[in-house]
Amino acid sequence: MIFALVPYILQLVLIIHCIKTNKPFYWIYLIIFIPYVGGVAYLLVELLPALLNSRQLRQTGQSIVRTFNPSHEIKRLQEQLENQDTVSNRTALAQAYIEAQQYDKAVPLLQSCLTGPFADDRATLFLLARALFADGQGTAAQGSSGVRRNPAKAAAKASLFVDRRKTVRFAGTFLPCRKAASRRVRFAVERIEKL
Repeated sequence: MIFALVPYILQLVLIIHCIKTNKPFYWIYLIIFIPYVGGVAYLLVELLPALLNSRQLRQTGQSIVRTFNPSHEIKRLQEQLENQDTVSNRTALAQAYIEAQQYDKAVPLLQSCLTGPFADDRATLFLLARALFADGQGTAAQGSSGVRRNPAKAAAKASLFVDRRKTVRFAGTFLPCRKAASRRVRFAVERIEKL
């Protein structure tokens, strides 16, 4: 008896979805008057493309690919770097190497980024310091380009820069995260001064 109600419940759900998402009313007529075909057509034409284009589905797919094939992202970034050798492509590849814990490959890439107008780039300096510390080269991280002059100040500035970039990108404003960012900067300064 319950299985006989399932098609009607699915029709009702599709009609409610159609109304809430402001789809054209002809979908309601198709779902009501041609029950199975109209519902399947609505699913294929309206819902499936919306689901496939959703950001959450893309992120889930990318995380699944990273889980089962961690070198896929690195290969894609290597091809991108071969096609267009830019500082942003090099830093993206270095970031992927750091996430894959291949610090020996990330360090030369980041050092090659620190030339010309990008010699004092805080984000790249911060990535380089992270890679050097993770690789066990703490003294080299302090003496790396730009950090040599004042390691505490350089790390604090790099940390603050990265925090600002993240808060602006995700929260839309920097003001609510100012206290958290200043705490992170103080922590980074204290940590480097202890070394």
